[in-house]
Amino acid sequence: MTVHKPIICVLSQLFLILFALSEIAIADNNSLVSDIVKAPIVPDGDVAGAPTDFVIDFDKSLDPTVNGRSLLTGGYIKVTLPAGFTDTGSVPLMDVGSAPNCEPGNLVCNTAVLLQGWPQNPVPPPRYTLSLLGNSLIYTAVMDTIPAGPGAPGVKQAHLILKGFRNPGPGHYWVTVEYQQDPGAEVETGRARIQIVPKIRPSINVTSVFAEGPGMGAPPNPDTIYQTTLINEMTPWPWDFLLWDRKGNPLSGVTLAQTNENHYLMMQSGKVVGQVFIDAPAGATGHTIALPLDASFEIPSAPIIPPPLIPVARLNAWFTAGSMPGRYVTTFQVNNGNSVQMVVDATELADAAASAATCADIHFDGEVWGLPAIGVDLRAYTNSELHFVGCPGNGCNPSTFYCTHDAINETLEFGTTSSTSVLRALVDPGNVLGDTNPTSFSGCCDALEPSGLCNAFDSNGNGTGINSIEALCDALGYQSGTFVRQIFNNSCPEVHATATNGLVWNSDYVNGFGGGQAYQCAGFK
Repeated sequence: MTVHKPIICVLSQLFLILFALSEIAIADNNSLVSDIVKAPIVPDGDVAGAPTDFVIDFDKSLDPTVNGRSLLTGGYIKVTLPAGFTDTGSVPLMDVGSAPNCEPGNLVCNTAVLLQGWPQNPVPPPRYTLSLLGNSLIYTAVMDTIPAGPGAPGVKQAHLILKGFRNPGPGHYWVTVEYQQDPGAEVETGRARIQIVPKIRPSINVTSVFAEGPGMGAPPNPDTIYQTTLINEMTPWPWDFLLWDRKGNPLSGVTLAQTNENHYLMMQSGKVVGQVFIDAPAGATGHTIALPLDASFEIPSAPIIPPPLIPVARLNAWFTAGSMPGRYVTTFQVNNGNSVQMVVDATELADAAASAATCADIHFDGEVWGLPAIGVDLRAYTNSELHFVGCPGNGCNPSTFYCTHDAINETLEFGTTSSTSVLRALVDPGNVLGDTNPTSFSGCCDALEPSGLCNAFDSNGNGTGINSIEALCDALGYQSGTFVRQIFNNSCPEVHATATNGLVWNSDYVNGFGGGQAYQCAGFK
């Protein structure tokens, strides 16, 4: 039996393809740059005469499993705008977060950030500084940025937020990018063409600011564009979109009307304002998109926008994967505007997942050293020789602790979101305390008081030759472990593993400068 798609779907898909081809920035073959698009936080970043606000996509896939580019100390990325882009001189160039008038929510400055493939997940400052030479904005690395797995895949995008610049008249303009990974590396160049349009167009824009991940509403936020889940299950995080109409007003009251399993109409007041297409694995059934709040609704402003606020509509949606494993690609298209794609990989649960620790298995919310603390309880996995790693308000604030578990990608990650704090650890060599946690402390841990405040382990391992995160991850049921972030300016002694199976722990009780901030275990055993 031959199944024919409704003609509206066929024509709409053709329109979607043609429109996308007309909108996409044109890049040189084998270019360093693949695309340039309007920033998702404003309706007019690509409009003639408006402040310049756009995102440059480099030549690496935005899929977080694909490594982005490294930027090592002394390396740089230089973005040069054509002469038609003018600097009004009305605001200074500043590194984001360096002053009250140049931080998220109050960006009254020229600034820029490097992104890792999704919104609200910058390469964390202060890893680079900014400078402006004419129409060339330059990122110069002062710390190494190296791809470190799906949660931190490296440099993939550059977001220019130039509040003091004004876009030229309508037309296509070449933007040039120069990149040197480190001072001794080859200099690469590329360019892409951005279209400056005469007036605002309707737009749909992905935001991850509402997703509750490690950032809990502040960077770093989880990647909602690429997610994994089990077949017939919802994604870990909802999709959130910001919608503006052709006048730059909130596109509120948008609902979804399903025409078949792979197609929805975006409706507002009885009119079609866009469409949604799902490209599902062959034979899949049961995949759905649900709007828990029924329709898009107005919010005071897009995230991180300074006064005057720009009202926008927020569309909150949940995707449930269908019956077949594989990749589900969903395209949201607004009429006479842009489109965005969301990717969900669905799989069946691996048997090994049952023996690997999850966040729920090791979650700790109680008192350590008499202090309210949030972290991970490791007693059951380490012969009770390493009781606790986390944030007791000394070293790091409990509110900054996070833990994420991904059964599909087989990862467990935990740590503090603070770049200036350190995780504390409670070590109990020989299990002298049993499962009891101390109710007080007199200072950093030492040989006389081993149960005092220790720092969590760093990559030095106190010179033991044993990789402590590899050992702990082995005890937690994972094949490998990595240091996501560590710090080198806190002087309490660090704990360390003395057995590769993670069952024996101690410290050298020597004050040094180091400690862990975040770790990741990967691969079920």
